[in-house]
Amino acid sequence: MEKKNQNIPPEGGSLPAEELKAENERLKFEKEAAKSLAESGIIDLDAGLALCREKQKQNPEKKPEELVSGLKEKKAYLFRSRPAELRSNIAQAAEQTENQLEGAARKAAQTGRPAEVSEYMRVRREKTENTNY
Repeated sequence: MEKKNQNIPPEGGSLPAEELKAENERLKFEKEAAKSLAESGIIDLDAGLALCREKQKQNPEKKPEELVSGLKEKKAYLFRSRPAELRSNIAQAAEQTENQLEGAARKAAQTGRPAEVSEYMRVRREKTENTNY
């Protein structure tokens, strides 16, 4: 005898309303949790969702945002240290290096001191090393 898959409704039938409502609530929770995890800078979304599901089983009254904030406090290693929008981008770093280089060159030219010339050469060398990948 074949065992029928209990998740598949019989021909012409449909799932009971309670099951549909439970499935809808589960999907809604997962969507909200995934959104909150992504906004918080999660590294591994699947692991974060699994942990949120476990916490929800223990505390069904908690909202996904509350679960994510608790998860972020207890398991900070699952999240990026800074949100992506706060990271300095390559253009800003290049501009800072260029400003540093100009300042060091101006100072070396004005004073002519060996320490200032050496600093200018160091900054110039760093700039060329960083641009030649």
